[in-house]
Amino acid sequence: MAILSKDVTNIFGYQVSNGSIKKNIALARKLIALKRYGHFLACANPHSLVVASRDEVFSKALQAADLLIPDGEGILLAGRALNLPIRQRVTGSDFFRGLTVELSQEGGARYFFLGSTEHVLRRITRRIAREFPNIEVCGTMTPPFKPEFSEDDNREMVAAVNAAQPDVLWVGMTAPKQEKWIYKNLDKLQVPLIADWRSIRLLCRDKGKISRILAKLRTGMAAEVFKGAAPALGEKPKIYSDIFLLDCQGMDKKGHIGRKV
Repeated sequence: MAILSKDVTNIFGYQVSNGSIKKNIALARKLIALKRYGHFLACANPHSLVVASRDEVFSKALQAADLLIPDGEGILLAGRALNLPIRQRVTGSDFFRGLTVELSQEGGARYFFLGSTEHVLRRITRRIAREFPNIEVCGTMTPPFKPEFSEDDNREMVAAVNAAQPDVLWVGMTAPKQEKWIYKNLDKLQVPLIADWRSIRLLCRDKGKISRILAKLRTGMAAEVFKGAAPALGEKPKIYSDIFLLDCQGMDKKGHIGRKV
């Protein structure tokens, strides 16, 4: 990870931003303006940090991020409990909109969306054209729906992105698949800023009832915990927030874990 800002706090070994949303957007714009390839933005929430503690590649992906924003109420709860300087939640959707507004107002940018379905991608493209005319959607792609991509799949996706020459690549494959894909292909992507595509479906108003309930509850749990694999397998939803808060009990004020749960 390239530490480009001093406004970070160590939580479980991850350098989570403690800056305001304005500071995080300013840093992202700086990364884009550098025109150097391979800068990576990811989101940290209780779900992702708990999963990363059990998934080595996902853990390395989060540690490699140039900007790791606190997208989860549980992160703020941990900060308050341990007197850490994380005071503001920066949701993926708020970050996306804030960055897009600023880039649109100051000359525009080129976006590529990798993920979701063709239907959702069309709706996003239309809405951006309507609301942010200076943002050019220079490409979209729906990846193959499979647990693991082949090398040919990866080469095809990377080639499509590089040919479009975007300023920002938004990757939406659900966590942790999207972060792991970015991490594994980071050195091949010719894009100044690559960001995971969390909460991007809000842009096309394609939210489910469960997502709205979770937002009101402010538990910090990712919607995919309820809508993902566990219910399909007949299992009860995993409450990652509870695990995360239990882990925090063994963490000192520097963000290090003193014991395992």
